[in-house]
Amino acid sequence: MPNQKGGVIRLKKKLRGTSWFFGIGVNQYLEYQKLHNAVKDVQDIQHLLCEKYDLDAENVFLLFDEEATEVNIISQLDHLASVIQPEDKLILYYSGHGHLNKNTELGYWIPHDAQI
Repeated sequence: MPNQKGGVIRLKKKLRGTSWFFGIGVNQYLEYQKLHNAVKDVQDIQHLLCEKYDLDAENVFLLFDEEATEVNIISQLDHLASVIQPEDKLILYYSGHGHLNKNTELGYWIPHDAQI
């Protein structure tokens, strides 16, 4: 494709692939304070992605409240790692309590079944 100065513009090849969404929302905890909007936040993002960005419902994975245990989250991440291809895109959205370890400066999600 020529540009205004007669040179050639090289367009980058657009990667095609599948879009995936993994949403985790936790309002109800076994040992932590209840939240009120975490599940709704994930549902709102899911709705936006499906309605406005044509994300296929079959590529949406959700864990809410008592489903969002440590084992289930890790299991779903393992499953996604086995099906997602290098050209694919994954949006991972977590809404719930978290913890920042001040010594390591690493942050962690707190699953439904976490103990204090």
